Amino acid sequence: MAILYIKSIMLHQLFRKQVPIELLMNLLDKICLKTDKYYLVDANAFKVLLYNNYHKEFCNTMLEYYHSSKAYYVTRDFTYKSFATVIRQICKSNDVMYGSKMKYEKSLYNIDYFVYFG
Repeated sequence: MAILYIKSIMLHQLFRKQVPIELLMNLLDKICLKTDKYYLVDANAFKVLLYNNYHKEFCNTMLEYYHSSKAYYVTRDFTYKSFATVIRQICKSNDVMYGSKMKYEKSLYNIDYFVYFG
């Protein structure tokens, strides 16, 4: 019961109403590598997102779900880190499992995310 209560508080502190998971999954379908179990959200997926300007529509759509005091999550500079934060928030509020793996490449660390479906 306590876990349900904590989740409910988190949802109400961030979002005005439940974010439909289809919103995220439709976006990930367009930009991510899809396996039989998960979407891979990495730097390449983020580049596709920016190149096709999908992020503008996504952020505008997400504005209606965030409380005005938390809208900065989608109105601030759009970086890979801020995009990953929004993905994690949507996944947590919808009880969608996700994982991450830190990757070191060309003297830089990057975190790849795995968003599981079905």
